[in-house]
Amino acid sequence: MTNFIRKAVRVLLINPHVWSSDCCSSMVSALGEEPYPPIGLLYLAAYMRSCGYEVRLLDIPVVLKQKRHEAEIKEVIRGISDLVLEEIVAGHIQDFRPDLVGISCLFSGKFRSTVFISEAVKKVAPTCLVVIGGLHPTIFAREAIERLPSVDFVILGEGEESFVDLLSSIFDNRIPLYDVDGLAFRDSEGIHNTTKTH
Repeated sequence: MTNFIRKAVRVLLINPHVWSSDCCSSMVSALGEEPYPPIGLLYLAAYMRSCGYEVRLLDIPVVLKQKRHEAEIKEVIRGISDLVLEEIVAGHIQDFRPDLVGISCLFSGKFRSTVFISEAVKKVAPTCLVVIGGLHPTIFAREAIERLPSVDFVILGEGEESFVDLLSSIFDNRIPLYDVDGLAFRDSEGIHNTTKTH
């Protein structure tokens, strides 16, 4: 009897920032900074690591804050531009070379950034799979899959088990894709939602 040996699978999890024009919450500053860590992604990363996946977390608000601080020290004016965000994403993709990128879109104010990041990922790594999750994608899963060619999968609802099942389906062939609960995706037959009613 042979032991199952999995190919090393690398997953980059990304917490997008909020463009201030997209969110009026007092919890988000005018520069799109958030006063709290991405707890959901941290839980997901810990669970995935316990299942044997190599995981990195890119917290865009923290990186942008650091870049603004460096710019102030150098007396250089540098705002949040599309180019800066693209450079950040491309740098992490080229350094880590993930097999899959997961982007958390916790609320609608992060959706524009989520779309931008998914497109930036595909620009530098066209074959890298992109998964989005969170409240906004869960509610608008069909629209996301229909309208965003840069998004391959949407995780619906609580994501830990569904995300790991998706990885197991894609990289280990252990679970048929249609049996992954809480998933939206497209294939040659159309758009599918695998959520099971309990």
